[in-house]
Amino acid sequence: LDKEEHQYDQTDNLSRRFELLCRCSSLFSNAGRFDRGIPSYAMVRGVSGNISSVGSETMNNPMTLWCGGFIKHYPSAKCQTGVKG
Repeated sequence: LDKEEHQYDQTDNLSRRFELLCRCSSLFSNAGRFDRGIPSYAMVRGVSGNISSVGSETMNNPMTLWCGGFIKHYPSAKCQTGVKG
């Protein structure tokens, strides 16, 4: 692969992984639809703490976006992401 093809392949791979992450997330967010006994998620007050994610370069951007969304709902939580490997 030349440099341009390699970069396109990496971008395509990132898009596939992000799509898979979104699909899996939607399964969990709709869990109440699968089992009527599981209540729908309801936000609660007082959520705080630290979320740390260390993983591949590919997952760093999706996790950063996810953390940003989480912190909008729970501003007392802290989130950090890092790349290793």
